[in-house]
Amino acid sequence: MFYARDNGLDLPAYHKLMYDAAHVSKINLEDIGAVSEHVKNFTDAEKFKNALAGGAYIDELNEANDYAYEKQGVWYIPAYRMNGKKLDSEGGAGITRKKLEDFLKSGGMP
Repeated sequence: MFYARDNGLDLPAYHKLMYDAAHVSKINLEDIGAVSEHVKNFTDAEKFKNALAGGAYIDELNEANDYAYEKQGVWYIPAYRMNGKKLDSEGGAGITRKKLEDFLKSGGMP
């Protein structure tokens, strides 16, 4: 995501591409070569691969993970935050549409 942001790529399209990589194409997201191949029609695959392999975003990624896990307590996604309240998936099972609708209608009161 940081690469996409820094290179002026369409972030929603990037997130969709990565979602599809994991959930549709079943690509191992820890395999930089496989992920780079998957993005070749979206961005310069070699530049993408070199940035990731070279650790260009590792500090920023660690900071973002620390914020999510340690400061916000997000362990499963999706997870929502609003007005100091939170709605988290339970055990990675997701959130029902009804729970999300209720959370949004209440202004963040679960």
